[in-house]
Amino acid sequence: MKKVLNLRLFSIACAFLAIISILFTNAFSPAIAEAVSADYPAVLLRISTHDNSNHTSLYNYGGAAETVKMHCYADTAKTSLDNTHLSHAGALKIARMIAEETKKLDLKIGDKLR
Repeated sequence: MKKVLNLRLFSIACAFLAIISILFTNAFSPAIAEAVSADYPAVLLRISTHDNSNHTSLYNYGGAAETVKMHCYADTAKTSLDNTHLSHAGALKIARMIAEETKKLDLKIGDKLR
């Protein structure tokens, strides 16, 4: 039942995203995103691929300490480790990836890239 509900919520969210003609896969299963985007007039941005290569290059550059900067670890004395939410630096990197991908695909929103 939970999977059906999640898929239904995902479908509703995708329909909304189709209005602005952008779907990205960072938070959802790429296979589901591909299937849903085929049913709506939406562009599928494969951000997770870029994000994975970004993490690999960061790791190769500075090890685990460098990849930690992408997430909200901040002060572990006051909070638990959190590798699921982006830090300010991580959010900027992901936003830049999305902006660059929209520009490559010649989407109107890509014109706003500075």
